[in-house]
Amino acid sequence: MTHATPGIETSPVGDGEEAQAAAAAPATARGKSSAPAPFTGTSILLRWLLIGGCSLAAFWPSVVRTVDDLRGGDFLGYILVMPFLAAVAAIGIARRRAGELPIHDRQIDSLVGGMALLVSVAVQWLLLPRYAEQFSVLRIDLLSWLLFVVGAAVLLFGLRPVGRFWPVWLMLLLIAPLPYRMVVVMLGGQSQHVSVVLTAFAAAATGIAVGRTRRRGIVGAVATIAVGVAVLAFIWFVFPDVPRLVVQFVPAGVAAVTVGIGMYLQYGYYFTDRRAAYSVAPQRPTAVRTGLVRSGLVVVAVAFVLSLIPLPDPPATVVADGPSTPGTGLVVPSGWTQEDVEDFDWANRFFGRRATLVRQTIVADEGNPDWDSKARPRRVVIDTLDTHRPATLTVYPTDTLYRLRDARRSPTVPVDLGHGVQGEFSTIVDEEALLTWSLLSFTWTRDDISQRVNLVTVDDHRPDAIFPRPTPSMASDVTNTFNVLIRGNAVTVDDNSEYKDRDMLAVVGTQLVDAQWKADEA
Repeated sequence: MTHATPGIETSPVGDGEEAQAAAAAPATARGKSSAPAPFTGTSILLRWLLIGGCSLAAFWPSVVRTVDDLRGGDFLGYILVMPFLAAVAAIGIARRRAGELPIHDRQIDSLVGGMALLVSVAVQWLLLPRYAEQFSVLRIDLLSWLLFVVGAAVLLFGLRPVGRFWPVWLMLLLIAPLPYRMVVVMLGGQSQHVSVVLTAFAAAATGIAVGRTRRRGIVGAVATIAVGVAVLAFIWFVFPDVPRLVVQFVPAGVAAVTVGIGMYLQYGYYFTDRRAAYSVAPQRPTAVRTGLVRSGLVVVAVAFVLSLIPLPDPPATVVADGPSTPGTGLVVPSGWTQEDVEDFDWANRFFGRRATLVRQTIVADEGNPDWDSKARPRRVVIDTLDTHRPATLTVYPTDTLYRLRDARRSPTVPVDLGHGVQGEFSTIVDEEALLTWSLLSFTWTRDDISQRVNLVTVDDHRPDAIFPRPTPSMASDVTNTFNVLIRGNAVTVDDNSEYKDRDMLAVVGTQLVDAQWKADEA
């Protein structure tokens, strides 16, 4: 005797033993009992089309921003590969359905799905404004997108069917932009290193797809890494001039497809009944059949709300047209003497191949009582960054060149430097070093190179004063991220700045810009 429980749907398909008995029945009987209703496949397709359409409508600005960053040379292209790798892993899980209880509680589905959608809206509405300056590094909007897809899937398919694919959801959650960038930078920051990281992602997806047993999963992951590295080496040595995207994406894609298909065929090779080996577990009738219209309307409504939440505006930095043929460092303006030059070899890990970072220390030929009460000659350091990937300048803002753990920065003040160049002036209070330093930054394009120039002074005017050094700062970026999350933006903002050395740096910056144009015309 069967008892119905309110709010819980039971599938007409029996439990695991009955399913095995049905599989052992003659082919004609099995076809009658396990064939899905004609509406099942269409219903599933329509639900996924609804989720896909709503997610694109809600997060279309994120798509546009990602494409713009890719055109500028950003490494975030792995996002385009992740749906493919997720599909590979999901197909493998779907082919080994078994032992699933035919119980579906719509109340739990609505609760979990609704909470995921609410968290998606909260992330987009509350966290994005807080991390406006770190938007390109963190890309929190992608986390909101993933939560929206999970919540919509739970509402439209049920918690149990969606939960069966938990390895796929976990993989997508862990492969976030910030840890991805950290790994790429630690490896070297070049296209081949991006390819290695993507191959590791492909190995995870393939291991999930072929992992009927733990051993098969490990073998699949290791084989994917081996094939991916082999394809990368072949492309790198035989076709060294192929486009950057080919180097990054092709090895991972080829490895995932080759190993996945190979292990799929290998699994059936050891079976006498090949049809049974390659068959998919019987399709159960769609779990969720009630309240679909209501759930669909909820998904559409949440997508509409998300579409109204704007992304943080791109940095308002004015990029001017500079003189052509940049050399190593900048021409020192008259009235100043170059005291020291230093090259930093780590810039290409963050800003792409052939990126350079040069520090020039200049000292005034004569003291100026307006700049120092004792009329001591002032020192200024000039950090010049050259890159062929302008999008990286957005990913890593001006002050990320320096390791700042306990620092507060003032709001920027625009400074006109002539020749159409506009600088941004700010002061930074370094609590750890007990030092206040002033920063004037401007960006211009010189031929095919994007050049960022930072002029730095400190409030210690002695000859042996310590200046902040350009240092890889991904670790401090992570620390600042957690500080902002816990304590808010006020922990990084100095609202009572005195804007020291603003007049001095405005004069030096104007002279520096003018000297580059004169050197180009000479």
